[in-house]
Amino acid sequence: MSQITNDNKNAAFSQHNKIVNVTLWGGLLGIFASSPKQRLAKAIDKENLNGYRTVQIIEASSGNILLWLLRLILLCITLFIFTTANGYYIILEKK
Repeated sequence: MSQITNDNKNAAFSQHNKIVNVTLWGGLLGIFASSPKQRLAKAIDKENLNGYRTVQIIEASSGNILLWLLRLILLCITLFIFTTANGYYIILEKK
């Protein structure tokens, strides 16, 4: 009969969590050059190669009026070509 020591218990239940922020583009570049599905898939594939698995994907919505105004100004300055957009948070774990 084998006995589990404290070190083995901690090693068996050790888990690492990680949160990845996937940012998206807005404006004409966001419409024609960037796909949210592809950006999510690329980020998840990269982390899967590092041994992480996806637990949850959460939309990163911001209700900040200052950020919204800044994005609007950036969009106007770049002639509607580029602005930042809300992205996603990917919650990952590694056992």
